[in-house]
Amino acid sequence: MERARRSSGSGEAPDAGRTAPPSYAESLALLEARADYERSRARYEPGPGGYGTARMARLLARLGDPHLAAPAVHVAGTKGKGSTTRLAARLLAARGLRVGEYLSPHVDHVRERVAIGGEPLDEASFARLLGEADRAARDEALATGDPPTWFELVTAVAFGAFREREAGAVALEVGLGGRLDATNLPDLPALAAGVAPVSLDHQETLGGTLEAIAGEKAGILRPGAAAVFGPQPPEAARALDRHARRLGVEPRRVGPDYEARPCRPPPPDRPEAPQWLRVRTPGGPWPGEVPLAWPGRHQADNAALALGLADAFWAALGRPPATPGEAARAWGLAPPLPGRLDVLARRPWVVADGAHNEASAAALAHTVGERFSARRRILVFASAADKDWRAVLRRLAPLAEAVFLTSFPSPRCQDGTAVAEWLIREWPGVRTETVPSPAEALARARAALPPDGLALVAGSFMLAGEARRIVHG
Repeated sequence: MERARRSSGSGEAPDAGRTAPPSYAESLALLEARADYERSRARYEPGPGGYGTARMARLLARLGDPHLAAPAVHVAGTKGKGSTTRLAARLLAARGLRVGEYLSPHVDHVRERVAIGGEPLDEASFARLLGEADRAARDEALATGDPPTWFELVTAVAFGAFREREAGAVALEVGLGGRLDATNLPDLPALAAGVAPVSLDHQETLGGTLEAIAGEKAGILRPGAAAVFGPQPPEAARALDRHARRLGVEPRRVGPDYEARPCRPPPPDRPEAPQWLRVRTPGGPWPGEVPLAWPGRHQADNAALALGLADAFWAALGRPPATPGEAARAWGLAPPLPGRLDVLARRPWVVADGAHNEASAAALAHTVGERFSARRRILVFASAADKDWRAVLRRLAPLAEAVFLTSFPSPRCQDGTAVAEWLIREWPGVRTETVPSPAEALARARAALPPDGLALVAGSFMLAGEARRIVHG
């Protein structure tokens, strides 16, 4: 198992005077010494000790500005931005480019966040690049008193890897929000920006309304760069349109401009089977059907958004739009993302998904209903305390005959007792049990289910990661 997930802090990294590249284990320790805004409540505003791009820009300047080495597509949103980023990357790669991907969060190990050609960065390269970024970060801390964060160091590793491997294009997923995210550098050569569906999440940071959250996501839009918007609730759509108009950008949209629509009934109990899509672009409908390796109507929408981004990228370079053949090659064999309808075992089925807000839980519930015929289902659930776990359970609890409430190793994990009290009151027809560990919860679920049953693990990417380690060893 990879060493401790991450801890908050801002002290000096160990062995501050060393010049030799750290080992991979040492690189993880270097990261743990950095403040981790993914797990703490930093001020969401520019300046020392907060979010913003100034500190990230200074760090990259010390490393020779690796973010300038390749043109990019940039993706924000609440649900589907990681999948969209990968699908766009695969489309660009289908035309022969070496494409770097920057994704978050990770499930098994931090190197998942930095991929080239769909493959995570190797341990030795990660450690070496992290060592270089950490030395620059210590210089920055000495000069300004404002040390770069965990996420900023990993972002620097990603840009360094893309430059070193001579990536011809980069697909970047925003970490949080957009306006103040470390990926949103003012001079980033982003040719297109996409906003995947916006829903309520991170309200304590991004704002309590869809309009406020969409405004933060719209912060990645740039004058002169194309914009493509995924399907949006009306309030979010209006906010995105306002920001685009202020910049003089005429966005394209999934629905009116790009559409990827499932056209065959999904085969039951074959989650690995591709779905088949009818695709329409501003140039008209494509002939025939295109395969997409990932199930779910929401993934079809993500594919349409990715197609719009790829077309905008090529148009900025004076190249023709993507073709059906390129899309078939790109999407039909798209490398899976861990923790997204992740089939860990069969007989009975064990499926892990990081769904942690209402929108992602609704998409998961719909896909489970389409792809699994199991009549008997048990939900293994844990959530971070700052997530709307009630909304998630309203979507997922009705799928199950029982809910096993457990935990994951983080102080952010919601106490299961309060969840159990609420669930028993709201869903008295569902058996509710509190189980101390994910390993015990999974063992009990698998023992209680028939061979065609389904144990669904959901509520957090951290819980999905625990389930993957338990099942895969």
